Amino acid sequence: MNQKRAFRWNLILLFSVFNLFPLFPQEMENKPTTIPNLRQIAREIMNNARYCALITASPDGQPYSRVMDAFAPDSNFVVWLGTNPRSRKVQRIQQNPKVTLFYFDKPGLGYVSLMGTAELVNTPEEKEKHWKESWEAFYPDREKDYLLIKIHPVRLEVVSVKYNVSGDSLTWDPPVIEFAH
Repeated sequence: MNQKRAFRWNLILLFSVFNLFPLFPQEMENKPTTIPNLRQIAREIMNNARYCALITASPDGQPYSRVMDAFAPDSNFVVWLGTNPRSRKVQRIQQNPKVTLFYFDKPGLGYVSLMGTAELVNTPEEKEKHWKESWEAFYPDREKDYLLIKIHPVRLEVVSVKYNVSGDSLTWDPPVIEFAH
């Protein structure tokens, strides 16, 4: 294939890819999304993400993030996480319980940010209920080494190229679900 013809095919391919899969949400047509549909889309992104990032703040306001293996959100979007009770995240939550969970959907080019209030839970019943066998190596003594973090949702933001859910065309503010406290 000569260079001119190869260039033309590459150009056609490039335009096709950009028309089918816009890279920037602000370039998409902003179609209204109903709240029930938005909840369904958010739940799908959260369930499909293998991990999420838990973001806490230090006393001086510096954000800290770490990768977490969260449980799927319940029907009210409450999310449970497991951790070591001596971890820095526990100290940060004790100082300031306001946290954010961030889920990224690479195949669907989307994300969910769940802002909420974290509660530390250390009851045997909940620890038994919220346990993953794959965590055995991390928590050899579940009684002492394992603590739960329960995130009570306050606000949820969603963007998804797959479902054509995008932010405001000027501000890029994403669609939001507010939860009653």
